[in-house]
Amino acid sequence: MTAASQIHSPSEIRRERCEDEDGNVYIVIVWRKTPGLSATVYTLDDGSPVEYDDECGFTIRATGKQISRCEPVGDPDDEAAVAEAGTAQRRHG
Repeated sequence: MTAASQIHSPSEIRRERCEDEDGNVYIVIVWRKTPGLSATVYTLDDGSPVEYDDECGFTIRATGKQISRCEPVGDPDDEAAVAEAGTAQRRHG
């Protein structure tokens, strides 16, 4: 097995709908960094990194803006829910 074949890309676990204090909607994607391990990373759907604060929300790294969880968007394969949430973010973002 070569070193290149051991490199894994993160896999999407779920998407969560969040809002800031002004009601702007953001979609946070939860990624598993390495298969078989519980380490996760978080980004907005545009790829911007976010930090997990607690069970209530996240902080957008670039701006320091805090966003609160609303409810899970659903399974990553649930295209309708993900598309609807993404459309809402583009209207408010």
